[in-house]
Amino acid sequence: MMEKITDENNVLQMMEDLQENNLARQVEEGKGPRRFFIQTFGCQQNENDSEKLAGILLAAGFTQALDYSDADIILINSCSIRENADDRLFGHLGILKKQYEDSGRQLVVGVCGCMVTRPQLVEKIKRSYRHVKILLTPQQIHELPAKLHRVFIERKSALETSMEERIVEDIPQARERKFRALVSIMYGCNHFCTYCVVPFARGRQRSRRAGEIIREVQGLAAEGFSEIMLLGQNVNAWGLDSGHKALKFARSRGEAELLKVAKAELSPETFPELLAALAQIPGIKCIRYMSPHPRDFTAQMVSCLKLFPEVESRLHLPLQSGSDKILKDMNRGYDLESFRQLVNACREVRPELALTTDIIVGFPSETESDFEATLAAVEEFKFQSAYTFIFSPRPGTRAAKMPELPADVTQARFKRLLELQNALTYDSYKALLGSTREVLVEGPSKQQPGVYTARDHAFHLFNLSLPPNRDWEGERLMIKVSEARPFSAEAELSRVLSA
Repeated sequence: MMEKITDENNVLQMMEDLQENNLARQVEEGKGPRRFFIQTFGCQQNENDSEKLAGILLAAGFTQALDYSDADIILINSCSIRENADDRLFGHLGILKKQYEDSGRQLVVGVCGCMVTRPQLVEKIKRSYRHVKILLTPQQIHELPAKLHRVFIERKSALETSMEERIVEDIPQARERKFRALVSIMYGCNHFCTYCVVPFARGRQRSRRAGEIIREVQGLAAEGFSEIMLLGQNVNAWGLDSGHKALKFARSRGEAELLKVAKAELSPETFPELLAALAQIPGIKCIRYMSPHPRDFTAQMVSCLKLFPEVESRLHLPLQSGSDKILKDMNRGYDLESFRQLVNACREVRPELALTTDIIVGFPSETESDFEATLAAVEEFKFQSAYTFIFSPRPGTRAAKMPELPADVTQARFKRLLELQNALTYDSYKALLGSTREVLVEGPSKQQPGVYTARDHAFHLFNLSLPPNRDWEGERLMIKVSEARPFSAEAELSRVLSA
């Protein structure tokens, strides 16, 4: 496991310096930068990274702006998983370039995230977007105070990038949500699926220490969070940084070790054991996690689902394809039968389990029969929902060197998959009609004024009208499902569970 690095001189002390010298005085006098805005693209790990960036900026004395136009510091936290991410980033940088030229005031633009790990894009930014003054890879978040110091105090750009693989603890975080806290437990990936850029962008797998994770979650429970989301590129590979040897060890662990961890007789060494430890923290009612990998899913994880009701009843298990040939070409490390056995084992111990997945359509070697196998698998497993993607070649990956399928073929297959999955999702909500369920309110609906959204333990989405006399975000309720919709359900309030 990666050694913890808590370098207060590099993080906390630098923030204090920013507050104590001319930058802070300029802020107080109204002459210097005061407000920041962070635009986040991509996955929930990027969201958590942005919470850390915001935490650093708030600790350094800045306040948060509502949008680009009101900000003095603008950070774009980028994603490189899909090809259109490049166009999106440069589109935003173009808008900010005009704002920079027209503003007549000091404006600092920074680019963060996975795009900054790609040298050709970094060179393009330096060459064509000179208003960008800060670059930060995901591995450099803790360097933001030093880069702010360089820009505002030394009056120089801070464009140096690094992919040094380390873990820095104790970075302040500005939690975006009241109802669910994001907790990154590991970074990077060792699997090198042939289509995936993550190992190149996020580096090799690095796990945080169990004690640091437990301490963070205890603090969140003390703040009133009842639900957490554990994050990692392959979250259930936590602790298995040394690869095959570690996975062999994890497969040797079982229910006995889980029970010892739950009784604090043993320290967690595998992901299911970490879940067992977190489930003992008072106030934590639901532990979510994204995203596990089927090849790292052990029998001990199945036992964890059986023993600890705090572990969510939604299992997000990326299938990617129903064809064994395509799974091999993708370097996924499992076949359809092993996936089937895993799903059956989990459903046996947790019958109410809602299964969700990821699927890629149009992988370069995919034939019509391969795609038909995917449709058959989707029909068989009856996923509650699926993140579906059209194959997007990413630079540096093996699949990027393969000839792509014709766009019309891929689009037609994608449409067929969506039609099937949308029908299955609708069916899953119809099955809930009349049931009473415990939910956590996420907040006001963005589409329907006066309506709130909420999710149950299995991550089903509900819409319900609530009295306007209180802030309902983060409240736990009992609801009765009254109407099914294609991607959610309408519900009525039965009673309030939390004060």
